[in-house]
Amino acid sequence: MTLVYLASAWLMGLYIASLVSIAPWLPGVIGLLCFLVALALVQRFHTQPEQASLLRLVSALLIFFAAGVWRYRLAEPTLLPGPLAALNDGKPVSLRGVVVNYPTAKDRTTELHVAVSARDLADGWAPSRGLVLVQVPSFYEYHYGDELEFRGTLRTPGAPTAAFYRDWLARQGIHSTMSYASIRVLAHHRGNALLALLYAIRLRTHQFIASALPEPQAALLSGILLGSDEGIPRTLMDQFGRAGTAHIIAISGFNIALVSAALVKVSSRFLQRYVALAVSVAAIAVYAILVGAEPPVVRAAIMGGLAALALIVGHQADALTSLFASAWFMTLARPFLLWDISFQISFAASLGLILYGGRLASLVTAALARVTSLRTAERVVALLSDTVLTTVAAQILVLPILAYYFGGVSPLGLLANLLVLPVQPAIVYLGGSAAMLGQFLRPVGILLSWAVWVPLTYTIRVTETIGGWIGNQASSQTASAASVLVYYSVLAILSLVVSRRQHLVEQARKLIGQPRVRRGMLVILVALLCLVWSGVASLPSPVLRVSFLDVGQGDAILIQTPSGQRLLIDGGPSPAQLLAALGRRLPFWDRRIDLVLCTHAHDDHLRGLLAVTDRYHVRTVIRGTSDSTSAISLAWQARLREQEIDALAVSDPICIDLGDGLNLQVWPVAQQDGSCLLARLTGPTAQFLFTGDLEAESILSLARDGTTLASTVLKVPHHGSAQGLDSPLLDAVQPQLAVISVGADNRFGHPAPSTLELLAARAIPTLRTDLSGDIEVTVDAQGWHTRTATRR
Repeated sequence: MTLVYLASAWLMGLYIASLVSIAPWLPGVIGLLCFLVALALVQRFHTQPEQASLLRLVSALLIFFAAGVWRYRLAEPTLLPGPLAALNDGKPVSLRGVVVNYPTAKDRTTELHVAVSARDLADGWAPSRGLVLVQVPSFYEYHYGDELEFRGTLRTPGAPTAAFYRDWLARQGIHSTMSYASIRVLAHHRGNALLALLYAIRLRTHQFIASALPEPQAALLSGILLGSDEGIPRTLMDQFGRAGTAHIIAISGFNIALVSAALVKVSSRFLQRYVALAVSVAAIAVYAILVGAEPPVVRAAIMGGLAALALIVGHQADALTSLFASAWFMTLARPFLLWDISFQISFAASLGLILYGGRLASLVTAALARVTSLRTAERVVALLSDTVLTTVAAQILVLPILAYYFGGVSPLGLLANLLVLPVQPAIVYLGGSAAMLGQFLRPVGILLSWAVWVPLTYTIRVTETIGGWIGNQASSQTASAASVLVYYSVLAILSLVVSRRQHLVEQARKLIGQPRVRRGMLVILVALLCLVWSGVASLPSPVLRVSFLDVGQGDAILIQTPSGQRLLIDGGPSPAQLLAALGRRLPFWDRRIDLVLCTHAHDDHLRGLLAVTDRYHVRTVIRGTSDSTSAISLAWQARLREQEIDALAVSDPICIDLGDGLNLQVWPVAQQDGSCLLARLTGPTAQFLFTGDLEAESILSLARDGTTLASTVLKVPHHGSAQGLDSPLLDAVQPQLAVISVGADNRFGHPAPSTLELLAARAIPTLRTDLSGDIEVTVDAQGWHTRTATRR
């Protein structure tokens, strides 16, 4: 335990050094004085061993504390901006450098860490050094090791990013960012060959998951297995934050601690103790490689291996010593890891497993033994130990950290974790197996991915439900440092009290005899029933469904005919939100969209369609004839060519017979910002008019030529802008329902007050995606009906 005390003093020294400003040489002087005083006192009390031992410990603690302060002061200059940052917020610059990270894909952008090697001056290229965070559109592909030449304006990380994020970048050596850069690839494979191989494996794993599962299940599985939040819609991420379950998406000590605990449970039952330890540690190492072996993952893997050591060897003191020793070595090399959230969660989760894994099982066994027999209590605990108790033990020390940084920790959040965490081992094992086998035996991987769809969907539904109960306000209320300190203080006192009952730990670990096979069959049966139920629920229904999808500030409309045809009108600005919406409404095993209609090539209608062509089999695309030269339009045209998708450029009105008495009429309409397609879906009992971003005057030009526009449902043009709707257009359409596809709190002020007033004056029922979420209109022989998502 001595090393635990010394490492704690070291960590305290690092923290105190961040709060006060002292001369760099002062900690060294204090440490030297403590060492000399310790020698004198030990010599003075050499005849009293107990006092001499205590004095040596106190002196060593002071020395380690001073060393921690000194180490922080030595590392502090790395927080200061370098010469490259002096160019921030100035004129555009041209730089050359190599991508040194696994590109981090966000919803609309991809983040590259580029190690700059040269800068373009007036008389040629000159050596330069620095690390720049470059943000590029998500439809461009760059890889680790690419050598780039890029030009743009360097910016100081600031608004809208928080100071915390700016400090986090600084600790990584990044003091400059660049967006909207013009980039040219000079060469490939300029990085470390081993890292390139690891990143390639990670990319292939991510691609398989994306091809095997719908959204948002695929994105969630990638987050749990690979630590990537790519493809997870912002709205779903917010729900994870509110429910306090966001930590399952990031690869940290929490996830790997669960993996290590589960590995130990399984391996120790079939192998000898130290063989089980070797197998568990090796499996954790393989898992770390699978997810990319980045520094946070390596730290988490080390701590997960230490947790495995604790659980197998059974000696808390040895495990605690190893855990604190690893923290000391890590912060010795990189002192600023102490402020890294991943490091803190890793350390807390591993420590929670070491301290409370067996202790919690003992308490539950004792409590149940009071109301039932000891044998029954042990069986119940054995049922819970692999899932609930292990996860709760890891959470005991993690929750205050989550509350401090992210907020949203409430009693309902605890309930969400208790409901969600027990299925995470199933997700990790089934999902990991599917991802690995899918690389070599794709059909087997696909089947396993269908099985993991069940716990993934359960996790999403529980999180969305409880996140909705908690509401928006709770997610912004972070815990204060004082409340976190009080929590840990009370927990320390309770732990001392409970530690007197350690004789129950061994009883809690006894194996139960028979029910294992029956339990496994029951789990499989429940999973199959869920899959069958989902399949039946996803089968085509004998009604027409028109869903106005909530994809933010943009349009995306899914049409499902009674015979099962699927049409998608526009894709919105967010690939993640679109894929998640489609994943909710389409069966995960049938990745088919029969027709995609792109009204015009603006970002808020087109960006999501790029992801659709990657993830779904699109049979036909209808688009206008005026090709934009914007980057996203060129990427869209290239994607259609690469995937050999039939594309029809509409220059004259067309009518498509969809069967079931449905017809889709399409007109090209010219206006100042380029042509746009107008579409009208007609059926026996209802009609829909899809107006894209057209203005009222442009649409009325068709009506003056005799075109019938009368429709039951009107998609209000251009997100409800003032120019999109007027009284003559309402007279021509005479809608019974108006739907406005619009993003919440958008910067354009949509929908315009005049538009809302006009609809209200006509007493036309109006639904908005920013208020109602997805809006579904179903049409049958009796008429039409609406259904909306839960209000947010």
